[in-house]
Amino acid sequence: MLKYGDIDMATYKILSEEAYSDDELIRLGGCSDNGNEDDWGLGEWTYQFEIEATNKSGETRKFTIAFQPTDRNDGSTAYAGWELDSAGDYGYDADETDALLEFCDDDTSIFDELKDKAETVASIELERMIDELNS
Repeated sequence: MLKYGDIDMATYKILSEEAYSDDELIRLGGCSDNGNEDDWGLGEWTYQFEIEATNKSGETRKFTIAFQPTDRNDGSTAYAGWELDSAGDYGYDADETDALLEFCDDDTSIFDELKDKAETVASIELERMIDELNS
């Protein structure tokens, strides 16, 4: 059993991960009102992890951490990227990023690692979608 001080940062284990979207291809252009028909994006695409995190005190708890594209609600420009942000920022209630950060005393290392993993998948998915469109 871990005691306080035995670990210097929070740790985690991924229990599951999943990508899903309501739409197969979503044309961006500020969500179709900006007029740039060459820009495509991931739109409503979501990447979600179920994790089990252990904080510095040795407590363990499960969390749902979800990411969505940063361009999802950005109507100011047509942007086709794969950068992601916490889905909770876009009103996705299942995302427990804030609870995870509180549980880990605002240590962002778990969130940052999960975001990197999700953005890798997002870049591959965006490339696949563009290839599908161009074929």
